[in-house]
Amino acid sequence: MYGRAPFQERVLIPAAVIFGTIFLLLFGGMKLFGMGGSSDAAPVASASDQITPGATDQPSVTPTEVPTDAASDSPTSAVAEELPVLVLNGTSTAGLAKTVSEEIKKLGWTISGVGNWSGVTIQKSVVYYPKGYQDLANTLAESMSAVTKQSDKTMDQNVLTFVVVQ
Repeated sequence: MYGRAPFQERVLIPAAVIFGTIFLLLFGGMKLFGMGGSSDAAPVASASDQITPGATDQPSVTPTEVPTDAASDSPTSAVAEELPVLVLNGTSTAGLAKTVSEEIKKLGWTISGVGNWSGVTIQKSVVYYPKGYQDLANTLAESMSAVTKQSDKTMDQNVLTFVVVQ
């Protein structure tokens, strides 16, 4: 009774605690950095080079129209800074998102990050936009020969998500 503890108490229980702790740390880290997946077929964006702010259900700032004297392809700097662009590569071409993000930045947009698209396969470049930002998304889409589509609730609602495929 007072001798050595059985094998289970000496080895298996501490090993289970260690592996459980490692699993929780990895799982928590993936969720923290937005790398956790979902089981539905909804589009999911993953940023690999930069971490973007967490998503909320509603945009934090209501967009406002700014009157201008002349039409312009570039966004107003105030609105572009409020809603940056996340550029995701929807192809197997390495570096495409980085190259396109530099083009978008030259047009006056703020880039929140670049990465790889992990959602459903798309045939044409798409600008996903949060509710209330369709006009801003249309401006970006026209500049980049893309189409627009409202983002779903699994996507970051604080950015325009541009998935480039061409």
